[in-house]
This record gives sequence, structure tokens and C-alpha cells, in this order.
Amino acid sequence: FRSLWKYVSDTGVSSTPALANGMVYVGSLGSRGYPYKVGALNAITGVLLWSYGTGGWAATPAVANGVVYVGSFDKNLYALNAGTGALLWNYTTGSYIQDSPAVANGVVYIGSYDGTIYAFGLGGDMDSNKFSSPQRPDLNLLRPNWELKPSTLVSRMPSD
Repeated sequence: FRSLWKYVSDTGVSSTPALANGMVYVGSLGSRGYPYKVGALNAITGVLLWSYGTGGWAATPAVANGVVYVGSFDKNLYALNAGTGALLWNYTTGSYIQDSPAVANGVVYIGSYDGTIYAFGLGGDMDSNKFSSPQRPDLNLLRPNWELKPSTLVSRMPSD
């Protein structure tokens, strides 16, 4: 094997890299006087393309539809333009965010140490400029249905 490239961060790397559209997105810890941030590297060359400062170490980002979603220990979920790193919106939760958001079916989900899972609808796209700060979700919609359903008995296993 051979090393293709390496990028030496001025701080520790605090997240698993997220890959999308020829870019590598990663969060950093921030230390020794350096700011906390999330950054984008060119996946082929390893060149830093942009970085965005957060108020706390950045968790593993998620990328969907040209937007990087990243939680931070500063209690915020950030939505950044994947190509430029420009802030599209952010939302402050009740405590720090340590884990990666999940994005599916037009919704971004994030858990916070305030004991809450937040879900935000993703209206608009990169060309429509319709991004706005999301509203706090209705907590009644986030309550799971834990009702157990009986399983189906399998009388015999299929043969190979």
C-alpha cells in the first residue's frame, strides 16, 4: 500500500471523516489556543478547502443535498454549505451534542445531552436560498410506540 496524502491539523481530529462529492469533512478538537472547527478537504489532494469555527469540538458531520450538518459541544447543530462552509442556519439545543446527525427523507435528526432527540424538516435546496432557522419540533411527535406485536411462528426452516 502507499499513502495518498495526509493533512496535519493544528489540533486533534475529533470525528470520523464524512465523505461526499469528492470532499472529506471532519471536525477538530481545538486546543493550544486554536479554535474548534469543522473543515473540508479535497478527497484527491488532501488540500484544506474551507473551515468553519464552532464554539466547541465538532462531532462527526453528516452530508446531504449540498449541506454539512454537524453538532458541537457548544450545544449547536450547524448547517453549512458543503462547497463553501458558509453558515446556512444553526439551532441551539439544551446541552452539548456529541454524536453525528442522521439525515433521511428530508429530515435531519440529532440527539443532545439534554435528553432530547430533535428532528428538523429540510425545506429548500442550495439554489433556492430558502434556508431558515428551524422551529423546535413538537415533542409529542417524537414519542415512540413501544407496543409489542406477536411474532410469526416459523414451523420449519427453508433448506439450502
